[in-house]
Amino acid sequence: MGSLKDYFHGLADGTQNFFSSPQVGETHIFTDGSCFAEAENSLFHTAAWATVDASTGRVIAAAPLHGLPQTIGRAELVAIIAGLEWCHRFNVVAHFWCDSLFVAQGLATLVALGDIPAHWEHFDLWLRALALLELVPLGTQHIHWIPSHLDPLLCESPFESWVAHWNAMADRVAVQVNQQRSSGFWQLLSEAQETDGVWLARIAAVRQFYFKVAEARSLVEPVPLISR
Repeated sequence: MGSLKDYFHGLADGTQNFFSSPQVGETHIFTDGSCFAEAENSLFHTAAWATVDASTGRVIAAAPLHGLPQTIGRAELVAIIAGLEWCHRFNVVAHFWCDSLFVAQGLATLVALGDIPAHWEHFDLWLRALALLELVPLGTQHIHWIPSHLDPLLCESPFESWVAHWNAMADRVAVQVNQQRSSGFWQLLSEAQETDGVWLARIAAVRQFYFKVAEARSLVEPVPLISR
C-alpha cells in the first residue's frame, strides 16, 4: 500500500508540459477529467485529465493526476489550471469550456470575487487558479459550462455539434491517458488490491466470530443467585 501511495505522490505535475501552441486569434479550450473508481477503497482510484485547443484541433496538455487524492473533481480542476498556465505562457485570453459544473461555477466565482471562500474543497488547487487569474485576465464571459456526454445525433445546430465534438475529444484524451500507464503500475495496483482483499476477509472473519459469540451469550439463561 505504501508503494502505491509513493507512486501517486511521485507523479509529475504536467500542467506546464505543453504539446502545442496557439495559432489563431480567438482560442477555445475544452477541459475534462477521467477517474476509474470501481473499487470501494479510494486509494485504488486512478484519475487523469486533458486540455484541448478546439481552435487548432491539438491537445494542449494531458497527464495522470499527480498527488494522492485521485478524484474526478481534482482532475477537472487541474485541467483548468493547465489551460490557464498555457494562456499565461503564450499570452492568450481564451474561452474555457468545461462539463464540470462545480469547476465552471468556481472559476467564475474566482473571477468575480478575486478570493476563495474558506469552505471550498481542493483549496490548494483553487489557490493556484486564483494566482494564475492575476496573470490571465479572464472575464466571466470566457467561462462556459456544458452538459457532459452530449449525443451528436441529438444536436440541433452546428454550434451544438461543435460543442459535443470537442467535449467528447477532451473526454477521450483524458480516458486514454488514464488507461495508458506502465505495466509496473498495474502490477502494483493488483498486488495492493490483493493485499487489501486479504485483510478485509480477515476483518470480516473476526467480526463474524465475535457476533456469533455475542449471539450465543445472549441465548444463555442467566444463573439465578443463591441467597443465604
